[in-house]
Amino acid sequence: MTTSYEFTNDTFVLSYAHPLPEGPILPINQFVIRGSEKTIMLDTGPLFNAANTVEALSKVINPQDLDYVFLSHMDLDHVGGLHEILKLAPKARVVGNVTVMGKGLSMYNIPPHRFAAVFPGQEINLGSHVLRVEESLVEDGHTSWLFDKTTRTFFTSDGYGSLQFGQPQPYAEMVDENAYAQGFAMWQHMNFHMLPRLDLAQFRGIINYMRKLDVRQIASVHAPIVRQDVMRIFDLMEGVPGAELPPVPPLPAIFHL
Repeated sequence: MTTSYEFTNDTFVLSYAHPLPEGPILPINQFVIRGSEKTIMLDTGPLFNAANTVEALSKVINPQDLDYVFLSHMDLDHVGGLHEILKLAPKARVVGNVTVMGKGLSMYNIPPHRFAAVFPGQEINLGSHVLRVEESLVEDGHTSWLFDKTTRTFFTSDGYGSLQFGQPQPYAEMVDENAYAQGFAMWQHMNFHMLPRLDLAQFRGIINYMRKLDVRQIASVHAPIVRQDVMRIFDLMEGVPGAELPPVPPLPAIFHL
């Protein structure tokens, strides 16, 4: 089931808790911002959940009024629902970087006239919200993030995600600190194998760039929304390259050779 709720000014999350083998929960979020002049959806979720995503989206906005669908990157858990949403949103432009555009044209058969390519530093003006396209600072070059200069919300993709254990929670402050830190480190290492090999000084510079932006919320596609103690989350990220992961838990038979 996908739930939808407003977490800051005219900004909504559509959230699905996806169970992984042996217990961890992977949040899969999409976001909708209703500006005074334009509206935007960030990512479209997995294909198997497309009907629920459309239902949750329809509670927030009439899909026919959607102006933009921003895609952080082209992994299937981020773009699987794209075709179903575009059927209901005839005027919506698909927005992303050049890699997103190239894969959208060649792999997803999206008509060229429905695309708009954007680059880091470019702004998307929704009227009451202004979004700046950001490099995916701890991910690869095929991914883009967004920073809402109005609400000071940083929208990230896989980066800043956190696996959840037990009952999933909508906000990071509702999760036990140690459990959140463990799920955070596990998720970063699962996704970003280069972390132990990074130049730590350069990596700290990236995190400090985000610290200086007066970020008030971090909205990751794969984590509860961070709306309190944002600096603690930056500290967690800075410590990830040197963090020791817990032992791998016993895995079900599907993982056995």
